[in-house]
Amino acid sequence: MSPAELAMRRRNDRWAAHGRARVALPGRKAVVVPCASPFAAIQCAAELWGIPWHEAVRGASVMWAPPET
Repeated sequence: MSPAELAMRRRNDRWAAHGRARVALPGRKAVVVPCASPFAAIQCAAELWGIPWHEAVRGASVMWAPPET
């Protein structure tokens, strides 16, 4: 498996998680994303915000969000 295929598979796995989290970062709109862990939630939120995840790690707050009904 190539590195690009592996990265795409990891991304798909993150977005397919059943848990939900609300991620907030000062200066950015809070978003609700799927997550298997708080770190995965930050990665998904950073992707939506269009910033590298390592910029979102510092200062981001991750809170549980109720599942979709």
